[in-house]
Amino acid sequence: MLRLSVAFALGTSLLVGCAAGGESGNPATSVAPGQARSMPATREAKAHPDCSGTHGVKVKPCPVILKKTKYVAVVASGPGIYEESWGPKPCQPFCKFSKVKLNEIRVYPDKKCGTASVVIYGYNGADQLVGKAFFNVTNDECKH
Repeated sequence: MLRLSVAFALGTSLLVGCAAGGESGNPATSVAPGQARSMPATREAKAHPDCSGTHGVKVKPCPVILKKTKYVAVVASGPGIYEESWGPKPCQPFCKFSKVKLNEIRVYPDKKCGTASVVIYGYNGADQLVGKAFFNVTNDECKH
């Protein structure tokens, strides 16, 4: 009985260790949406060059400059991208985001002029993270 208990304990600890170590394979498809935002979005966006992305995800136009416009329509694209999202308050107080239709984000000017670094998360049809796009939004509207 003691041998069975030791074997069970050893087997359980190996399973826990394997689960804690993560899974192998394509990291783009193994990240759950909740895990995608582990680093604050502003800090993450500032750590990457403007108009860059991971795993082929990108946005157009890039960069986004708001000048005497109601909004700029930003389109996310990449291999297998079905849906995109952003973190909470991605660029306030310089701009606001809205989603009216699939794969289009509307960026509106907000109260202050300035530039914000933004990250967009691209997901496939199974709601798995494909990659991220990093870009700057500049609200230049209040200077005119």
